[in-house]
Amino acid sequence: MEPRQVASVRGASNPAGPLRALPAGPRPAHRPVLPGRQTSFVGRTSDLAELTELLTVPDCRLVTIIGPGGIGKTRLAVEAATAVRERFADGVAFAPLQAVSDAGSLPTALAAALGYALSGREDAREQVARYLRPAHLLLVLDNLEHLLTEAVWLGDLLATAPGLRLLVTSRQALNLQEEWRYPLA
Repeated sequence: MEPRQVASVRGASNPAGPLRALPAGPRPAHRPVLPGRQTSFVGRTSDLAELTELLTVPDCRLVTIIGPGGIGKTRLAVEAATAVRERFADGVAFAPLQAVSDAGSLPTALAAALGYALSGREDAREQVARYLRPAHLLLVLDNLEHLLTEAVWLGDLLATAPGLRLLVTSRQALNLQEEWRYPLA
């Protein structure tokens, strides 16, 4: 199956209805938060409406907002995450990835965004996966384009954590089967 190119979600069928909170697993020590808004959100209201609707489609668990730098991917992702955060029992976490220099550091960056302290000798990927397994969370991954070699691991996270949804901003698609692409122009 090819990744889905999302042109519009208006009229998308949603037989399961709106998202419901899953039974709560272990909660994070603190609820993850989104970055503060520096300015008011102007424009892209139709994109925001479509994206927030897309985040309620039950089988849509990975959305990638794709577009060139400076077009507003991050701002749109933050607004969409803010609009749907009450639908997630464990909230929304924001992982800024622009400063992550190598793909092997992605699990550490995600743990930091989640407020989760890695410990011991166990692989960081395994620790993050175990932490996310019971979570009902929207994880926003901002600026993933330089870490695309880790896309397969993100797909594995989705497979092992049924309450996890990913909202990604990138200049390039992840090219995963689970991916729903939302191109910005």
